Amino acid sequence: MMHRLLVLGLAFAATGSLAQSPAALGKVAEVEGVVTVSDGATLTTAKPGTVIQSGDRFLTASSGAARLTFENGCVVSLKPNETLTVSSNMTCQELLAAVQPVAAVAGVTSNTLLLVGAAGTAAAVAGRQGNSSGIAAAPISSQ
Repeated sequence: MMHRLLVLGLAFAATGSLAQSPAALGKVAEVEGVVTVSDGATLTTAKPGTVIQSGDRFLTASSGAARLTFENGCVVSLKPNETLTVSSNMTCQELLAAVQPVAAVAGVTSNTLLLVGAAGTAAAVAGRQGNSSGIAAAPISSQ
């Protein structure tokens, strides 16, 4: 009886962990230059074979380009200085329409945005790991 409960428990645990991992919507087929992908919590460099999941945001630098292939048969090509945020409920037409140019802001390039995004992610991680004193940081006032 105990053996049967253990087997059932392991089967349930395996099913539960599978249900929690987000479904793959597709993969990155090709990458040229610098292309980053962010899921909102992490920022990584896209490579061929990178799994595409709902909520992923792709950003090509001025030297970057990518071809994304989706499970629904859609193929999206990103040219330099373009961005795409993917959602699981998007049709192929919606994915293609969601490709947007990265707006240039007086002297700010997509490479600068990548560095700022990476620095922000690193700061957030360091802030979580670095404050082990148990003392809460005081909020910055708007005075």
